[in-house]
Amino acid sequence: MPLLPGKKNIGRNIGELERSGRPPKQAIAIAERVAGNMKKKDPPSRTGPHLTEEMKNAAYAYARRLIGKDPSMTMEAALKQAMTMARQNLLTADGYAKPRGG
Repeated sequence: MPLLPGKKNIGRNIGELERSGRPPKQAIAIAERVAGNMKKKDPPSRTGPHLTEEMKNAAYAYARRLIGKDPSMTMEAALKQAMTMARQNLLTADGYAKPRGG
């Protein structure tokens, strides 16, 4: 039997879903979605702020500097740290860490 839309049918839809073998929590979630009660969440941004070419160049320079200090560090790890610093605006244009204000 198809599920019915609307708030007044939530209980009926939950019963129908449970009879068809769905777990109770899943039945409630499906019934609320069909009723239109649930708000869809926006997916989180995966990339964060976009980097300009200048920021990317600074991050690569900083990553090379990190590897020079610690040769056991991989380029991937160094770039990850450098890109994070670039996104947080903690690098100068030539790839040095900005001095922390106090």
